[in-house]
Amino acid sequence: MSKPLEQSAMPLSTCKNCGKQYTKARKQQRHCSEECRKEYAQKNRDPLRKAERQAEWIRENPVKRMLYRAKARADRKGVAFDLQECDVSIPEVCPLLGTPFSFNKGKPTPHSPSLDRIIPELGYTKGNVMVISMRANVAKNDLSLGELKLLVENLEKYV
Repeated sequence: MSKPLEQSAMPLSTCKNCGKQYTKARKQQRHCSEECRKEYAQKNRDPLRKAERQAEWIRENPVKRMLYRAKARADRKGVAFDLQECDVSIPEVCPLLGTPFSFNKGKPTPHSPSLDRIIPELGYTKGNVMVISMRANVAKNDLSLGELKLLVENLEKYV
C-alpha cells in the first residue's frame, strides 16, 4: 500500500484571481477555489478587459510584438527569419531621423519603431535588420537610395 502524500510536500501556487497561496490538488489547477475560477473566467470574458490586456502586453513587450509580426510577414513573403528577442533592441531615437520613438497601442504612428530589412531579399536575419521609425521605413521603402539622394539635392536647390 502506498503512503499518502504529505500536504507540505506539495508546492504552493498563487491563485490567478485573488493572489492567495494554496496547495494544488491537480496539476492544472490555477485557482484556490471553484468560486475564484468562475470569477476569473467571468472577468476575462469581457471583450474590453481582453483589449486592455492586449494593449498592456504590447506596451510591455514591444520587441516580442515586433518579432511576432516580422515572422508573420516573413512567412507571407517567403523570406528567411532567424531572429530572437536578444537580436533586436529598440534605441531611444530613430537612427536615421534622430526623432524619439513613441509607443502607442493600436495602429503605429510615424514615430513608432519598426523593423527594417537592410537588404530586403535577405529577409529578417541577424545583421540584416535595424529598428527605425515607421516614417523612415516608409520613405526608405518608397524610394531607392539614388532617388533619396536626388530628392535631397533638389530640396537643397529650392528650399
